[in-house]
Amino acid sequence: MTKLIKQHTGSDCVLACIAMAFGRSDVLDVFTQEDIDRVVAKNGTHVDTELEKQGLVADVDFIDRSVYSGTDQDTVKALLWGRRAILSVMSLNINNGQHAIYWDGEQIYDPSTLRTFEHLSTVLLKGYTIFKD
Repeated sequence: MTKLIKQHTGSDCVLACIAMAFGRSDVLDVFTQEDIDRVVAKNGTHVDTELEKQGLVADVDFIDRSVYSGTDQDTVKALLWGRRAILSVMSLNINNGQHAIYWDGEQIYDPSTLRTFEHLSTVLLKGYTIFKD
């Protein structure tokens, strides 16, 4: 069972999602305060960058892809069923901003402390990182 982990700041949603994907109970179980400070200073980070810093290898442990305008969102969402992934989505709280949410293959876990996504059907995907379990 995935434990919902909330962001420590407005910019560390990716770190919270990775902590959830790793089955931890807090961002600080995976990352240091210095990691959080680095992400805040840059106003965000990329999922693949942070996974590689944790020792995972792209295209071996995970697949990272963008979703371009014109892509059939329903087809991509259908491919996600039963697969763990971190989803890059349009933010509900920051105009034209992006946000990361964790998908356990059946349910969304949104680390935001503000408005949150609850259903995959309401999400506008910008990208996804699927774990190769």
